Amino acid sequence: KNMDQISVQRYLKKKADQDVVVDPLHSTSHHILDLLHNTPVQRLLEGFPDNRLYIAKREDKVTDVFKGLIHFKFNAVPILRKRENKYIGFLEMFDIVQYIVKHFGVEKLSEMTDFWKLVDEEYIFHKLSVNDLMIHTKGSSPFVSVKQGYSLAFACELLGRESCRRVAIINEDKRLLSLITETQLLQFIVKHQSQLGNILTKKVEDLKTRNVTTILHTELAMRGFQEMVEKKVQGLAVVDEAGKLVGCLSLADLKVISHDGRLFFRLFTPIKTFLELLEVDRPRSVVTCTTDHTMKDILDGLSQNRIHQIYVVDSDMSPIGVVTTSDVILEIISV
Repeated sequence: KNMDQISVQRYLKKKADQDVVVDPLHSTSHHILDLLHNTPVQRLLEGFPDNRLYIAKREDKVTDVFKGLIHFKFNAVPILRKRENKYIGFLEMFDIVQYIVKHFGVEKLSEMTDFWKLVDEEYIFHKLSVNDLMIHTKGSSPFVSVKQGYSLAFACELLGRESCRRVAIINEDKRLLSLITETQLLQFIVKHQSQLGNILTKKVEDLKTRNVTTILHTELAMRGFQEMVEKKVQGLAVVDEAGKLVGCLSLADLKVISHDGRLFFRLFTPIKTFLELLEVDRPRSVVTCTTDHTMKDILDGLSQNRIHQIYVVDSDMSPIGVVTTSDVILEIISV
């Protein structure tokens, strides 16, 4: 059996269980499940006409790939093994940043210096290839793919259950056609939320929220990014000395090192300062909810603010949990 058949079986089981769900007042309507099952993955891209592709080969220079990621404001790039025309994984922006810190050292990078001047002086780093970096980082993020024509229900399961941030759409010849993300799937679900049914009224206290990972606002931004990678979380709740939520940090915030990567020293400023430097298109304050908010509130908050997590807080504004985009997708498709 292939994975799509398994996905279909889970979907059919969900439909069969509609009359015996544990919580019938807050269950997902079969209408949205029908829609996800009958919509091919490539249809998702129709609402995103500017869905650009950026591909790197193992032989490419890391400096060029780094500039490309910054230029396109991408967090990762698919890596092609040209000889076999096979994709072997994704190289993450943070993999490059982490290597740069180890190679140049904190002392050099924390100075208010143009990063590319340092690169010009370092012949070894200038020659570094993607393959060299992948060996150093012991691999890359997995290349999770779905064939053109497969259902959105299948893509939802991959993004929700496989803990991947993106899924590649390939054709029968395994040629990469495009990438789809959690955000795009969420926007599709929000567009059709009238078909979601009673699950929209389900309260946060009844959702499967995650434990929240916090970091003090006085810590260096670079330490925060390292912690996200080590703990395999999408973001950190930034708190003050009293434990009150004052902000959030995510891997996407690496873009603050500037449009061309020159201002590397910003990674070595306190998180409080780092957050103040973020671009204006990011929410100025962290988005929160309480346990009394509903699934509809979460959907609207994630979609309208174009974020990947909403923090659950108590009456003192201390974070007690977090709801992510993948949590919402899983809640909707769970069998």
